Amino acid sequence: MLSLALLIVVLMVLGLRQSRRAVATPVCEHLVVQIQDIDQRQLVNEAEIKQLLANKGLSPEGKKVSQIELCAIEHLVKCHAMVRQAECFHTIQGDVVVRINQRIPLFHVLTACETYYIDTDRKMMPPHENISTPFMAIGQVSHRMAREELYDFAMWLQQHPYWDGQISGVDVVSPKCVELVHRGHNADIILGEWRGFDRKLKKLQHWYEAGKDLDLEKYTKVDVRYRGQVIGINQ
Repeated sequence: MLSLALLIVVLMVLGLRQSRRAVATPVCEHLVVQIQDIDQRQLVNEAEIKQLLANKGLSPEGKKVSQIELCAIEHLVKCHAMVRQAECFHTIQGDVVVRINQRIPLFHVLTACETYYIDTDRKMMPPHENISTPFMAIGQVSHRMAREELYDFAMWLQQHPYWDGQISGVDVVSPKCVELVHRGHNADIILGEWRGFDRKLKKLQHWYEAGKDLDLEKYTKVDVRYRGQVIGINQ
């Protein structure tokens, strides 16, 4: 009887250990991809992320949680050209969750040699069919200018609704001569150098609002480079 009781106890202990081991190492049945800002833009989708992981042999589905390389998955997703931030973790049930924030394109750059976007982190990003931005910059745009002066101008526009709705493009004729494409009029704005662009546009806004005798439809360009002056040019 004692031997039988001892055997039962041993079997119960082994069963408990096996049960704990099973609970501690569940198998991943689902890979959940959460794109946090999908309602604002769609530059990446769930199927694309799952295929990316599968191609690199990192798909977690069907694997024990202890065998899943969460850090490797997170690093791979972060390297995607349209991903800004990524976080990877598993739930108590064993499902693996990849949480993504997409990059935010700010404006489009198109030169004779290349086309790309600058995002809200001052970084270059490749073209994508679903990207839409308020304005395009063309002409002699260097990478440095795109990440600095043009970025600062784009951020300034977002904070000034009066001009945000009126500027559809930037033409960098030369590093020292920038023109703004006016959305509502034929007359483009000769800004000149980037320095003091906010002061120049404020001067032009005051001119518009004061009802000055400046019929923009008569001109092809409006020059605001000179202090205290707004000059209409008819070429």
